[in-house]
Amino acid sequence: MSRSRNSMHRLGRSSSVPYIEGEAAQDRHVRREAAAADREAELSAWCQGAGLDLRVTGEGSHWRILRSKEVIAQWWPSSGRLVRGECYRSAWKAHDITQVMRQVGKWQGAAA
Repeated sequence: MSRSRNSMHRLGRSSSVPYIEGEAAQDRHVRREAAAADREAELSAWCQGAGLDLRVTGEGSHWRILRSKEVIAQWWPSSGRLVRGECYRSAWKAHDITQVMRQVGKWQGAAA
């Protein structure tokens, strides 16, 4: 039996926020969060076009994508953790906004 009860699905390497060998985890987390903040307007526009709302809280550490008041997805850019709705036991590793848009778009297609 696995020690972890969480399953983590990987969405592949990020081209916009690549892994840097030997970089301290804290530095990597700060870099991911800064890169996400730089592209927040892009994700917001994408959400608006898809009939969704983007809510960024915790000074950029927690992002929620909603339809009306229903949580569609949550993302923590510093760790790259992306969850569907409020299903915290199953998560995806999304390192950048492009990966978030791609995965949420798949979920939207499945919900249609």
